Amino acid sequence: MQPLTKRQAEILAYIREYLSEAGVAPTVREIADRFGLRSTNAVADHLRALERKGVIEKEGRSARGIRLPEERATARRVPLVGQIAAGSPVLAEENIEDWLALDEGMVPGGNLFALRVRGDSMVGAHILDGDIVIVRMQEGAERGQIVAALIGDEATLKTYMPQGGSVLLLPANPDYDPLVFDRDNGNDLRILGVAVGLVRRSIGLLRLP
Repeated sequence: MQPLTKRQAEILAYIREYLSEAGVAPTVREIADRFGLRSTNAVADHLRALERKGVIEKEGRSARGIRLPEERATARRVPLVGQIAAGSPVLAEENIEDWLALDEGMVPGGNLFALRVRGDSMVGAHILDGDIVIVRMQEGAERGQIVAALIGDEATLKTYMPQGGSVLLLPANPDYDPLVFDRDNGNDLRILGVAVGLVRRSIGLLRLP
C-alpha cells in the first residue's frame, strides 16, 4: 500500500470511528466539518486518493457510500429503507436510501432492514428520534413485541398488542394515543417486521430483546 499523508490518515481514522459508532459512513460534508475544511472538493480529493491507495471503496453515488475493504469478512450489509409505498415490497430498489455495515456477530439471522426513527413516540422504550432500528422481516408478531408497521404510506414503530378482535399499536410516550385496528380498518395495517436492534451514534449497535 502506498503511504498515506497525515491528513489522509486522519480522515481514514475518522471514517473507521464513524462506521464503528453509527454503522454508516460519514458524508463528505460531515468529514469537511470535522476537519474544518470549507470546501467539500478538498475532501473529495482525499477520498479519491484513499480509494486509489486501496484503503477505502466507494459504492455508487450514495452520500454515505464509503466502506472499508476489511468489512467484507466481518460486516453484514443491511438496507436502510425510507418511504415505503403501500403495496410495494419493503426492499424495492426505490425504497432503499442507503446501506449499513453492521458487525456480523451483533445482528441476528433472517431478512433484515433498517428504519430511521422520526419523532418521540417510543422514548419510553429508549428509542429516540434519529435512532436507526434494525427490523427482522416477518408478517406477524407476538404480543408485546415492538414492530415496524405500515399504515398507508407511513412506517411506524409501536408495541404490538392484540386485544380480542382488535389490534392495538401502543406508543411508549403518554403524549400519544394508541392506534386501534379492527375489522373496519384492519386492512390499513401491515406488519413489516419485529425490531431486533438499534443503532445510535453515541453507543453503536444494541440488540433488542
